[in-house]
Amino acid sequence: MVGISSLEVLAHATSLERNSVLAILDAGRGRLYAQSFNSSLCATVPASVVEAENIPSFLPAGSCVVVGTGIPLVRPYLTKTKFDGHEEVFFDPAVSSPNAAVLAKIASTRESAKPSTLHPIPSTLHLIPSTLHLIPSTVHRTPSTLH
Repeated sequence: MVGISSLEVLAHATSLERNSVLAILDAGRGRLYAQSFNSSLCATVPASVVEAENIPSFLPAGSCVVVGTGIPLVRPYLTKTKFDGHEEVFFDPAVSSPNAAVLAKIASTRESAKPSTLHPIPSTLHLIPSTLHLIPSTVHRTPSTLH
């Protein structure tokens, strides 16, 4: 199993030339989920919840491409001021939501978890309310007895 964040998928989806990528998703109420990536698309900071007006301090150095659903929220904060250490800020509105093909490409390059670290899959999975108590079953079913 491989865990890949939506922000990482967004960062990998841009085709614009860049030194770095800032992936942002609208989290509601003027907040964003944001994460910066370097030119190799490796995360430079952990994903964070950021207020839209604080996004300039979250920008990585050099030229940067901003992707994700949060572009309309951050555009006013990133276009009205020249930032120290930032050559240019580009917006890629074509990359607004995670793309399944990009996700599959990233996953294909990752080493999955070793089988010894995975939890065994239960033979029977029941989704029940937490207020119910389970009674162990003494009946063992095989695929031939399920019909």
